Amino acid sequence: GSARRGSDDQPLAPFLDPSWGHFSFLASLTAADFFTFMNGACGMLTILLTLQYLIAKPSPTMKEYKIFGTVLAHCNDTTAYMVIAFLCSPLSLFFDILDGKVARAFNQTSLLGQELDSLDDLVSFCVAPAVMAFALGMQGGWDMWCLTFFVACGIGRLARYNVTAGGFQKQKEDAAKGKKKRYFEGLPTPHSVVLMVCMAWLWFHGYVEDKRPIDPAVN
Repeated sequence: GSARRGSDDQPLAPFLDPSWGHFSFLASLTAADFFTFMNGACGMLTILLTLQYLIAKPSPTMKEYKIFGTVLAHCNDTTAYMVIAFLCSPLSLFFDILDGKVARAFNQTSLLGQELDSLDDLVSFCVAPAVMAFALGMQGGWDMWCLTFFVACGIGRLARYNVTAGGFQKQKEDAAKGKKKRYFEGLPTPHSVVLMVCMAWLWFHGYVEDKRPIDPAVN
């Protein structure tokens, strides 16, 4: 029926059982997965807006941008791309936190949700910050190596989490017993939002490209 879900001992049933039909993926999605997708969508929007900022020509025409009637900024089109991109970053974090709370509240944890969460985190908290840093001035050879290393570390962190999360079945057993991990192994990728906040501050004060807050050439 329409309410079919994989059982606790068969979490891959929606994808291995032919009786689920051609839309098994859609049928297996939960409410928490919707917020997970929103996390990834905000991350992708951050990337696209940053690229648009990078390739757009500055316009001298200033416009008033509003959100819910509140003046967001007086800026040209090029500047507005980055303003909205920076706002998408905390939205990604918000949805990343919300999907976990919804999954626990409705007991909707799944292998699919775990993988979706990691893939969306890769976009929002690894690739997006790297693209933003590149657009704001980290465009040299060593800069690109550093950004590539940053993304690679994020990929490794997320892959390791998926493998060492204690096993899906063990997670459900521990959750049923009220057990919960009290620490993280490594630095969770959503912490890269702190880097994006720092980049927003530098960009707002004009410290981008060849400008920097501390010039080593000045004694």
